Amino acid sequence: MEEARSSERGHKPKPIKVKVTFPLAGKEHYESKDAPETRVEQVRIAAMNHFGLADDDSAIYYLTHGRNRPDPEDTIGAIAGGEHSVKFSLVKQLIQG
Repeated sequence: MEEARSSERGHKPKPIKVKVTFPLAGKEHYESKDAPETRVEQVRIAAMNHFGLADDDSAIYYLTHGRNRPDPEDTIGAIAGGEHSVKFSLVKQLIQG
């Protein structure tokens, strides 16, 4: 159905280039090209897999864009705001317990 609507508008939404950095990692940043409707949480999970990370009892991870922490349900299209790329940083938050 989305495909039909895209055809009616005469174009299909272009993928957005996504880059996630994680300064604590010993490897290159995560990059992908995703549909604008991709949720921030989907990007977080993919980036964590890339970096070999997982939430646990001692730490959780979240994405930031600039100085803001977007809602996990936000779309990358909304965050990109018409741009064709978006950059996030993965942040580790220690859990005191």
